[in-house]
Amino acid sequence: MNDFIPQTTRLGSSTLDPTKHVNYTLGMVLGEDDFKQEFAYLSGRDKWLARDLLGYGTVCGLAVGKELANERLEIVVTPGVALTPQGQLVYVPKAQCAYLNEWLLLNKAKVSEKVTGSPPAALPLYVVLCYQECYTDNVPIPGEPCRTDQESFAASRIADDFKLEFRLDPPDQREEKGLRNFVAWLSHLEVSDSGVFPTIDQFLEAIRSASQTVTSPPDLSSPPEVGSPPEFPEGSPPAGIRLPAGQLSEYLRAAFRLWVTELRPRLEGQGCAIPPQEECLMLATLELTLAGDSLDQSWRVNDLGGIEIREEERPFLLHLRFLQEWLLNLSYFAFPGDTVVEEKSLNDSPAQAGISPHFSRADHTHGTPPEPDLQGDAQGKISANRVVALQGQAVTNDVPAEKQVLTFTGGNWKPADLPAPVLPDLGGDVEGKPSGNLITHLQKVPVKAENPQKGDVLTFNGEVWEPAPPAGVAGNFVSHNALDYRIVAAGIVGVDNVKPPVYNIAKVALLGNTSQVRFVLSPAAGYKRPDNQRTYIVKVLPVVKEGFQLTTITFFDFTDDGFILRVLDQGKPIQAGTFGQIQFMVEVSEYTVKAG
Repeated sequence: MNDFIPQTTRLGSSTLDPTKHVNYTLGMVLGEDDFKQEFAYLSGRDKWLARDLLGYGTVCGLAVGKELANERLEIVVTPGVALTPQGQLVYVPKAQCAYLNEWLLLNKAKVSEKVTGSPPAALPLYVVLCYQECYTDNVPIPGEPCRTDQESFAASRIADDFKLEFRLDPPDQREEKGLRNFVAWLSHLEVSDSGVFPTIDQFLEAIRSASQTVTSPPDLSSPPEVGSPPEFPEGSPPAGIRLPAGQLSEYLRAAFRLWVTELRPRLEGQGCAIPPQEECLMLATLELTLAGDSLDQSWRVNDLGGIEIREEERPFLLHLRFLQEWLLNLSYFAFPGDTVVEEKSLNDSPAQAGISPHFSRADHTHGTPPEPDLQGDAQGKISANRVVALQGQAVTNDVPAEKQVLTFTGGNWKPADLPAPVLPDLGGDVEGKPSGNLITHLQKVPVKAENPQKGDVLTFNGEVWEPAPPAGVAGNFVSHNALDYRIVAAGIVGVDNVKPPVYNIAKVALLGNTSQVRFVLSPAAGYKRPDNQRTYIVKVLPVVKEGFQLTTITFFDFTDDGFILRVLDQGKPIQAGTFGQIQFMVEVSEYTVKAG
């Protein structure tokens, strides 16, 4: 079945010999069989040439992806070209898609046979591309009367077509697996320019042993069954196989010859020039995380996260131009050497860059040089040295006690107790010990403050500083018994026009289109919102130009940084654009209740 597009009609092919072609002789009448045989010969040689000289795999495009379309999980294959194991070119002209969960539902019985354990369960599903023929362009054909319409017409063309499908079992790609293992096995061989090397015959026997093939030519009369290919080398060669760098090409040439003459014929299963039974090519493996019930076999994938697309085992073909450019850009091959320069003791010889063309293996070692004896303040071996001096001054071997310090005494460094500090007497304005000093002067003027009383201030009486009641206070405020009064801010200002001389007024701004003007006082004013200890008196006079008949100013509210006034002219709000013609003569005073 075709899981991606409707399957087209495919007719069975007649048994034709692809090794024969028509030997036309003058006067010979060619019939249907002759034309079919000639086509079979030409088409067969094309397929033979492709599969035996090129191999098989994806040639261009055919990327496999996943999408969510209309809440349905889709597997999408892009347009592209591939060459099948039988040597058939397959062309997919347009992107193809298949609904994954619908396929699982249609094949739930077969899926259940592959699923083990409880959900969520893992299931590998293979996306496979096959070649198929499509008979088309029916034309009438002569024949006997009384035939049906179907018998009166026949296809005049056979179009190349394709088939994309899901499979629960992977296609037989024995040659792809064997080829990868064989090349990987060879790539792990150790190459050296010195040592003991096997002969070429011994080397080939090692390959045969690793691939479990016979040493004599294979018996093609009884080829192995499909699905049971011979085992080929997988992993690294056995230890001890080392090839000489100078004869590497000869050994590799022998290995490639063994591949062609012995290993590949067995790998193909049916011998040379015979198409393998596998017709299809694997594009990808879908690792599915299934959810559902094993009782009713209702398997499904819940979301795109339950689909992992793996393409590691997909065969693909690089065209010759690509390989040519790749080879032209490869740097020269270097092979690891077997020796490294032995490490010597320190200061034995100067550094050298070296002239060897080889690189060392990852596990190489230079050996460990002998430990030198240290001389000077630190003496002995590097791993067990002792400090015997500090810059030439000897350090004694005395065992230190806790909290002792290294002290230089008697010409040596030795551990000793930390001496108690000797604190000097203070002199000047502050006198006495640091732990119990007194301020006796202020800039050399004596201070006599033995018995201060509440409310006293330090007062200079002409000779000394002494505590005394305040004689009087002068400043920018009025004091009267329980109240203090002061000027907080003052000035003549306008909206967005605060220019000196101004006292403690930082900003004047219009609040939107409301005829309300906000006054912001400077931090130096010491202003705080009125409370039960503090209040303010705001005095404002308008300074207006001609055109204003009757301007009135009313207080609106205090803010955290000032206050707001409402300004009207003849009882109506003033337009924002005319506020530039008005200035305000402002004085803000504060009076507070004295504490106590």
